[in-house]
Amino acid sequence: MKRAIIKRHKNNQELVSSDDLALSSSKNAKLIEDKHEQIIARVSKVLFAKGFHPTTTRELAEASGMSMGQFYHYVSSKDDVLYLLHKHMINLWRKSLRASKVEDIADPLKRLTVAIRRSVDFIAKNDKLFRFVFTESKNLDREHLRTILKLDQEHFITFWRGLLEEVNKREPIK
Repeated sequence: MKRAIIKRHKNNQELVSSDDLALSSSKNAKLIEDKHEQIIARVSKVLFAKGFHPTTTRELAEASGMSMGQFYHYVSSKDDVLYLLHKHMINLWRKSLRASKVEDIADPLKRLTVAIRRSVDFIAKNDKLFRFVFTESKNLDREHLRTILKLDQEHFITFWRGLLEEVNKREPIK
């Protein structure tokens, strides 16, 4: 099986740069991306209502509008679904920051303030997704958990660390 191709933004910039664990036997990258989006859009309600462990793979396949065989063609396990939800959340957060044009703000302190406000708004608007991803991640196998922690490092931690370092260079924290 081939690894699914990483989702890319319109300008071909990677939104999430870590290796994609969601295996697929399909060679069509656009089809894989579309099916992953379909799966995430449709299974979220079931997972939020029932939780990760009580939800069966069969229920996820049914919710996604796929047969079991087709579902397993695009994901290899429930852990892949949780991983895809995590990636989806990171992509939504990054899009939210881009929409606020935070990177266009020259003053680091103002950029930090806008980024914090936008992130708090994002969490408030996506509270079910946010709570589910961070509550249920403890149920992942080691490989998926390591990959998610790497995603968090690459996106959340690196973003905030860089922003705080810029603020500290301009106005050192005492």
